[in-house]
Amino acid sequence: IANKEWWVLAALVMMAIPIIIFFGFLFSRPLSSQFSSIARGARQVAQGDFKTRLPMSDKDTDELQALVSDFNTMTTQLGRYELEVSESSAMIAHELRTPLNAAMGRIQGMIDEVFPRDLAQLEMVHRQLNQLNKLVSDLHLLSLASAGQLTLDKTVFSLEKLVAERLSWFATQLDEAGVVVTIDIPQQLTVNADRDRIGQVVNILVENALRYSAMGGELLIVGRARARSMELTVSDRGPGFGSENLEQVFDRFWRAERSRARYSGGSGLGLSIARAICLEHHGTIGVRNRPGGGSVIRLEIPA
Repeated sequence: IANKEWWVLAALVMMAIPIIIFFGFLFSRPLSSQFSSIARGARQVAQGDFKTRLPMSDKDTDELQALVSDFNTMTTQLGRYELEVSESSAMIAHELRTPLNAAMGRIQGMIDEVFPRDLAQLEMVHRQLNQLNKLVSDLHLLSLASAGQLTLDKTVFSLEKLVAERLSWFATQLDEAGVVVTIDIPQQLTVNADRDRIGQVVNILVENALRYSAMGGELLIVGRARARSMELTVSDRGPGFGSENLEQVFDRFWRAERSRARYSGGSGLGLSIARAICLEHHGTIGVRNRPGGGSVIRLEIPA
């Protein structure tokens, strides 16, 4: 300690400490301010304000910009979920009430002897109750999928045989609508998936084509094996979708033509269910418009 160099070193350290503290405080203020802004935004989100967005600055570090971007993405997604829940609640009430009121009105008419008490009237009531039961089943499936509890019974099966089987169920309707069906799937193409669930997706896509395709339309179903996945595309010659609606077609209760879909029994849940089943298989599903008119729905399931 008595050595002169030690006193010089101590003096330098004592002079450096205030400088380090000053510049540390100077450079940390913007960072502290940004974190305070994030904390305020988080409190607003916690209070239910999902429109909160944080400003992005090019002067921030890459890590801070990534944090702000992720925060804004989170609030956007939360706002979308909130809107979907509120809209779905209203739509569910409406969709359940329509067939229920029709069935109750028919039964009340039979009680009041306004309608005859015969088999024809009971069949009308039965159709309404079937529609109600299907809607409840669809909502139950979507609830299970949202909760991650949709169970799959995976087996290896022929995709061509499955598609042919499901198309046979719609043979009469396809003939009446004048829809020409073309299947292009190799017979040896097999899939390891839940056969019933994938069949349900095929049903939904065929029903969708029947509902919106014009008379004398075309239905092209193509299956291909990729390096690590199976690809199935269903193309029709219907009206297609507006470019602004391509992101909405898989939303619950969304319809391209509400009046026609309701008349033909569509609830607007079909493509939502198809997406839920594909996601449960760790797959993807998308839609695009077909050149010359119509739409192409493409799903891909990992091998």
